[in-house]
Amino acid sequence: MAIRDYQPQQFTLFFSNPKDILGNEHLCFVVDDIVEYIDLSKLPNKRGTVGAPCYDYRVLIKILFYGYATGTFSSRKLMSSCQENISYLYLTRQQIPNFRTISDFRKNYQSFLEECFVKIVKAAKEIGLIKLGLVSLDSTKIRANASNQKTFTQDELKEQIERIEKSIDDAIKLDEAEDKLYGTDKTGNELPEDIKDQKKRLKKIKQALNKAKKENKQKINLTDADANFMKDKQTIQTNYNCQLAVDNKTKLILANNVITNPADSSEVKTQVETIEDTFQEKPKELLADSGYYSVDNLAYLQGKQIKGYIPHQDDARNIKNIFKDKQGLFDKRIFKYNRIKDQYTCPEGNILHKKTIQSKKGLTLYQAKDCPQCTKQKLCLRGKARFRHIARYTTMEDSIIKMRNRLISKTGKAKYSQRAPTIETPFGHFKKNLGFRQFFCRGRPAVLTEFKLLCIGYNIRKIAPFIYNFKRKIQFTLALN
Repeated sequence: MAIRDYQPQQFTLFFSNPKDILGNEHLCFVVDDIVEYIDLSKLPNKRGTVGAPCYDYRVLIKILFYGYATGTFSSRKLMSSCQENISYLYLTRQQIPNFRTISDFRKNYQSFLEECFVKIVKAAKEIGLIKLGLVSLDSTKIRANASNQKTFTQDELKEQIERIEKSIDDAIKLDEAEDKLYGTDKTGNELPEDIKDQKKRLKKIKQALNKAKKENKQKINLTDADANFMKDKQTIQTNYNCQLAVDNKTKLILANNVITNPADSSEVKTQVETIEDTFQEKPKELLADSGYYSVDNLAYLQGKQIKGYIPHQDDARNIKNIFKDKQGLFDKRIFKYNRIKDQYTCPEGNILHKKTIQSKKGLTLYQAKDCPQCTKQKLCLRGKARFRHIARYTTMEDSIIKMRNRLISKTGKAKYSQRAPTIETPFGHFKKNLGFRQFFCRGRPAVLTEFKLLCIGYNIRKIAPFIYNFKRKIQFTLALN
């Protein structure tokens, strides 16, 4: 058997062609091509400035894009990868930036990195990868870079402030007394290190308390004051609420956001407007779970002429029944509404007359009078209620019924069934494949940039198979400018 030549004493500066080792379709070559064509004109020009030469922006961008695409997020680990990993060595052309340089670039150029996400998806749209037909919207909770034990109520923060202020006063008085007793070789103006540390902590606590009062927060975290306590499955953690809008055809992420509110309903308008701003075109249809349901959202989608598929929270409790169109005997849908008389009739023939109008919620309440004599009241009334009430949205009830009928139609069932597989693809990739379950940065602006880097890395992986074709690659890279 022949043996390959092996000469351990012979060192080569680099492989003659990295593609001989990695293969022509390796992801690092796609990242390299994309970053080379991204417009960097908005970044400051540091050529000719005094001091040690800085790294080319493209080197740092490639490191971050490839790192977030493949599961390396820490700046120290990224630096190690530049020393050890052939993919990074190729991307940086054997330059090894310090971890602080990588970290500072990620921190100092947040807006530019966020713009890169928009540039990449716009280029994908320009070459025909995105059609903006059916779009899925969903969210997931991701841990903040903060300990739950560092979360305090406003009263607890006030107690800490009082305790630290007293400790500082006592320490200063003791220091002054000892100076008088023993003398000192200092000027007498210096503060002991332990008092300096407490003053820093006092300042931080006061800032957190002011933020909690300003934003009307019951609890706030000292490590990351923007993060909130949110329920994630069975646990309550210090989290951020991460939002995605995904194209159902290509699974590309079209828009994203990080919010501090545990509720999702406010994001329908935000995500649709973000998509419109990016592509100058709105999606034709939108899929979302019941967390995004609100009458205001239905009205917004109707005004935008976007066909929505969003189940009501009551239907979500038993989502199988809505798709089987099962109706209980005394479900609201069985009560017949008379538009002329503005009243409901129950299945037993009793009339529900208009009772009150809740103008703030836009609801009209209807109440039956004959419930005490009805033989079916135990099946109809809940708890200790003596009369049956029906609530009807004054202006939006028809839209609510239309939404429900759309969901239980054959076409609606088929489309809504695509929602979970589409939207769970990126979330599953982030958490399962990349192991990204906690942010490395702190504060919502930095966390938003980090999440967009995750989305950029994901989109590049999705785009890569389409642009291995040389002609399409040229079209895509030209579209980036």
